[in-house]
Amino acid sequence: MTTKWIAILLLAAAPLVAADQQAGRLSFSATLESIRVTARPDDVITRQFKLTLDPQQPRSTFHAKVEDFWRSEDGTQSFYGTPGTLRRSCAKWVALNPVDGTVSATETLTVRITITVPSELPSGGYWCALTVDEVPDPLVETAGVGVRFLASVSTGIFVYVGDVRREATILDLDVSADTATLRVRNDGNTPLGIEGKLEFFAGAATSPGRPVQRSVRSTSCSRSAALTCFGSTISCTSSSATSPPPPLRLARRL
Repeated sequence: MTTKWIAILLLAAAPLVAADQQAGRLSFSATLESIRVTARPDDVITRQFKLTLDPQQPRSTFHAKVEDFWRSEDGTQSFYGTPGTLRRSCAKWVALNPVDGTVSATETLTVRITITVPSELPSGGYWCALTVDEVPDPLVETAGVGVRFLASVSTGIFVYVGDVRREATILDLDVSADTATLRVRNDGNTPLGIEGKLEFFAGAATSPGRPVQRSVRSTSCSRSAALTCFGSTISCTSSSATSPPPPLRLARRL
C-alpha cells in the first residue's frame, strides 16, 4: 500500500494584526483588520484607524507611527524596521494625522491615514505596518519598584498597484509522527497569506487493475503564515492528526 499526499493551497492577501493588552491593564477596542487598497500611480487615498478606550479606563496618550515589517521563516516572529528598510515598503508613502493623541474613557482616537502613491513604480504589492503605542504619563509616579505594562497595537497597510500576481511553489513536505511541516516559496509580486489543507491517501488496486485512493488523514494550515518578501520561504506546521485540528496561528495576525 502506498500513501500519497496532496497539498491544497489558497493564496490570499496577507494579514497583520497584533495587539498587546496585558490582563488588568489598559483595555480598549481598535481597528484590527489590515488596511488594503488597490491604487494607481499618483493616487491619493485616505483611510482611518480608530481606538476607543473601554469604560472606567484612565486618560491615556498614544503615539502613532509607520514601520516596515517582515517575518521569520516559521512565521512565529515579526520584525519591525525603519521606513524604507524593505524594497517593497510603502511606509514612506503614508502620512498620519494626528501622530499623538490623548483620550479619556469611552472616547475614540481617530488617526487619518493618507497614502500618496508615487508616479512611477513596478506593479505589485507594497506594505508597511501602522503601530499605535501607549505613551507613559511622566506625571504618574509609582511608589517603590514596580513594572508598568504599556498597550500597543499594530495593523498592516497593503497597497496593490497594477498587475498583482499571487503565486507560490511548494518546496518540501516533512511529515513526522505528529506534525507536518510544509515549506512554500513566494513566486509572485505581492505578499501572500497561506491557508489550505494536507490530505494523505492510501492507494489499493481493484480487480480491473484501476487504483482507488482513500483519504486516511488530513490536516489544515489555515491563515497560519504570510510570505511577505518575494522569493522568500515560509514553513507552515500543523498537527498531522486523523481529524483536522483547529486553525493554528503561528504569527501576529498580519
